[in-house]
Amino acid sequence: MKAYQLIKYGPSKEAFKTIDVKTPEINDDELLVKVKAAGINPVDIKMRLGMIPSLDLPTILGYDFSGVVEKVGKNVTRFKIGDEVYSAGANPHDKGGSYAEYTAVNERLAAIKPKNITFVEAASIPLVGITAYEAIFEKLNLQEKEDILIHGGTGGVGSIAIQLAKLKGAEVYSTISSLRKKKIVESLGAISIDYTEECFVRYAKNLPGSGFTKIFDTVGGKVFQESLGALKPYGQIASILNVFDESLDLSSAMINNASIHFTMMLLPLRLGLYDQMKKQGVILENLCHLIESGKIVPRVEKVFSDMIKAHNHAEKGGLEGKLVVEFN
Repeated sequence: MKAYQLIKYGPSKEAFKTIDVKTPEINDDELLVKVKAAGINPVDIKMRLGMIPSLDLPTILGYDFSGVVEKVGKNVTRFKIGDEVYSAGANPHDKGGSYAEYTAVNERLAAIKPKNITFVEAASIPLVGITAYEAIFEKLNLQEKEDILIHGGTGGVGSIAIQLAKLKGAEVYSTISSLRKKKIVESLGAISIDYTEECFVRYAKNLPGSGFTKIFDTVGGKVFQESLGALKPYGQIASILNVFDESLDLSSAMINNASIHFTMMLLPLRLGLYDQMKKQGVILENLCHLIESGKIVPRVEKVFSDMIKAHNHAEKGGLEGKLVVEFN
């Protein structure tokens, strides 16, 4: 099969090589899927640059994909050949990721693709959708009429998080830095806070209770640190990033008795935690229903046919949706 193989760490033009490799053999509980589209995620960029050093090179990157089931293991019960599926369960640490003509995935981590969207749109959803779902509903346990601040609301995770929070009946805020991003988050139902004009911490102090009840951080760095000071007493914050360094000061969180959560949705795949993998498959099923009913809308910024160009675009940052590579 054809694949974009990662042969070395570094710039995408040097790191990737288009090559013929052996089609993965599947285990009894796995699917072999013909990939129609693969989503690009920040973790893919970090892996290519060698920032996640546990890879054995050469390998095939990519977690997100959509496609058609080509073969099923003998113990598979939920899928059949010809099913259209989507998943974030391709594994660069094992049989290879989704940047290939075919990929293997444990059936627990797959779900039927929403019927009302394209393969490209479906490939943009799994990793960011599961991440947002786990953060909003499981870690933060967001309730109706609660307020929540979502950083990075125009990004892949943030845009899904806004929509999920609005479905819960929460009052949603999102930080932005341009008129274009303001229009995007407000179209999703959030109240925008332009941090280039107004400090969001100062904004928070004017809210009832002098802070946000809950915050979802998809940005990290100083944004996480500042967010601790924007929480009301007994507030909660969830992050998808490693925020710990020597400059991190947790004193404001401690004083306010705040709760800090982390959402690392790839952990079940990497550690083979089958119960958690199954739960993430159920989340994909739930997202499928929400998408088919029009309650969640995917945001795809740009579609590529070339992986190198897609990675180069991703490194520019400031994305307003997902990047997807379509395989013809």
